[in-house]
Amino acid sequence: MINPSSKIALKISCLQACGNDVDKAEKLYKFVAEDIASLPDFDVQPPTTMQRATQSVNSMFGWVKENREDLLQAWDFIQGMRGNASRVAAAMPPVDVPPIPSPQ
Repeated sequence: MINPSSKIALKISCLQACGNDVDKAEKLYKFVAEDIASLPDFDVQPPTTMQRATQSVNSMFGWVKENREDLLQAWDFIQGMRGNASRVAAAMPPVDVPPIPSPQ
């Protein structure tokens, strides 16, 4: 199987596909690589777990920073609703509930 992830990976996989025949591998490499616009020299290393975690935290804080005003407005709205509910309950007159009759 041909691996076109980088120049070195493509060369090695072409060499393996051609049974270590260098001439055939060069021809196959040129045939495959000519249609690939940009091919890195070596495979790109995936980020470590710590790098991924750092990127996630940074993007979360960036989102919070970008949406700070909206978040504060939502918080104020919720606090206002909670305050209005307690004011409405305080403004209602007490209700006299008759006692529950006992069974005879």
